[in-house]
This record gives sequence, C-alpha cells and structure tokens, in this order.
Amino acid sequence: MVYATLFTMIFLPIGIVIGWISHETFVTYIKEKAHPFNDIITQNPHPELFDEKGKVIGDDYMALTFDLGYDPEDFEPEDISDT
Repeated sequence: MVYATLFTMIFLPIGIVIGWISHETFVTYIKEKAHPFNDIITQNPHPELFDEKGKVIGDDYMALTFDLGYDPEDFEPEDISDT
C-alpha cells in the first residue's frame, strides 16, 4: 500500500509532465519539418506548391525537363528516361 501511494504521488506526475513535454516537442517538430526541396521552392516559387495559407504542400513533386527544340509531334516512347 505504501509503494502504491508513493508511485501515485511521485512517479505518476513526473511521467505525465515528461510525456506532455515530449508530446509538445514532437508535435512542433512534425509541424515545422522542412520539405527537402524548400531551397528550390523558395528560389523559384510556383503557386501550385502552396496551400490557401501560403504554406508549402509537403507532397512528392515531379519535374519534367525537355531538351531545347523538342517537338512533341516527334514523340517516341524511347524518349522517356528516369534521369
């Protein structure tokens, strides 16, 4: 009975406080985690990368690059590469 009372009065409040602080720190980290492409996005911002509040949408993005003088009428399936 004495041990249960000591546990309740000492260790339970300490555990609650440590858990609360850890949770707040984790939530802050998740909310403010920078997107890996933030430097590129800030140098060349496109409106479709931002939500209504102006924050970067943290999704995966795909970039398409065309050679100079590329004519879509001359498209061949072999033209596609993963580089």
